[in-house]
Amino acid sequence: MQLTNPFKSLPNPLKNVTNPFKTFSTIELSLLVVFIIYIILPIDTPTFLSGAIENPITLVVMFGITVYLFMYSNPILAILYIFVAYELLRRSSKPTVIKAVQHTPTQVTKDKEMKQMNPKKAETLEEEIV
Repeated sequence: MQLTNPFKSLPNPLKNVTNPFKTFSTIELSLLVVFIIYIILPIDTPTFLSGAIENPITLVVMFGITVYLFMYSNPILAILYIFVAYELLRRSSKPTVIKAVQHTPTQVTKDKEMKQMNPKKAETLEEEIV
């Protein structure tokens, strides 16, 4: 008795799918590794670069690089670059929170300032009229 494989006659849907990593060039593969390392590791942006990264011109350049990668490179690399650009902007952003508590004077200080601005008069209005 001979056993037949019932799955042999079914078409393999993954037969025509190519490995996406085979289409990477050497430069793209090295960029992929650098991007993954940058996303995984908590690398802070140097302070002298953080001001330049938040510049509007730099944002336009980053958008141009994204469009270029989508058009002329592997889409996996372009999608990963979007995450890298987001992380770069997030890590280089300066905290803009102003600590209002530090600059708000206490009530005692406010009262002293008000007394200085409004000196006490020797005579009241009623005394002047009489």
